[in-house]
Amino acid sequence: MWWSRTVFWLRIGAALFAGAVGVLAVLDYYGVITLLPSFEPIVWSISLAIIAVDNIGSLISRGIRARVGRRNERIEKALMGLMISLVKNRSLRFEDLGVSVYVPWWRDRFRRRPHMHVRLKRIVRYRPAGYPPQSGVSWTPGKGVVGEAWSRRKTRHKNWHAIAARYAGQDITEDQFLQIPEATRYGFAYEEFVSIVGKYSEVLAEPIWHGWKDRVMVGVLAIDRPYKAEEHTFRTQLDKKPTLEVAAASASTVGGILKPKADGA
Repeated sequence: MWWSRTVFWLRIGAALFAGAVGVLAVLDYYGVITLLPSFEPIVWSISLAIIAVDNIGSLISRGIRARVGRRNERIEKALMGLMISLVKNRSLRFEDLGVSVYVPWWRDRFRRRPHMHVRLKRIVRYRPAGYPPQSGVSWTPGKGVVGEAWSRRKTRHKNWHAIAARYAGQDITEDQFLQIPEATRYGFAYEEFVSIVGKYSEVLAEPIWHGWKDRVMVGVLAIDRPYKAEEHTFRTQLDKKPTLEVAAASASTVGGILKPKADGA
């Protein structure tokens, strides 16, 4: 968290400050220099300010972490309910599903960046099997299914199976990548495409709307299925009506958690 880094450098600065004060005090003691009468009160003032900032900031940071932790627990429960609903008809397997929630970076929200210029950060990832691992992609509007759902403000589905079967495990050069049609690249840069192309068979992305403000989009809920090379006969499942209905209902629940009416946001 950003405050942890701030405290780290603040404490390093405090240690350096204390060391400098100690050196000056020694030099003054031996008559090498003469400190001003105001030196001691200035040192005390700076020291107390550092202690105050450290303690107050840490209290605020712990409060924020606790609140975010409770929020994410509620989101995880909602996602678990989503996955249980999806596997009820036995066409999908619980261990083959992954669900994530993406929201704009707090810095982009703070700077009030336009909708099409924000970066999306994954705040919750629920994947029972733990596979595939995170891709490390920096999600932006128009990039992948998640970015497309954000930029178009509507539900998006992508069948990745044929693309994964074509490129998974191949040592693709950057020149070869540039020969791949843009529709297949789906907004990914070379390194991103290589890291993600063999991971998923299909992805569904559902917009998350504000808990009570009309037409205010606050994030994206994504459901995915991992690619399996041995799966010769593949049929999409995430684009079926029951799945779309459950995804929309779950996104509405998550929207209410992210932006509850009670907070007045």
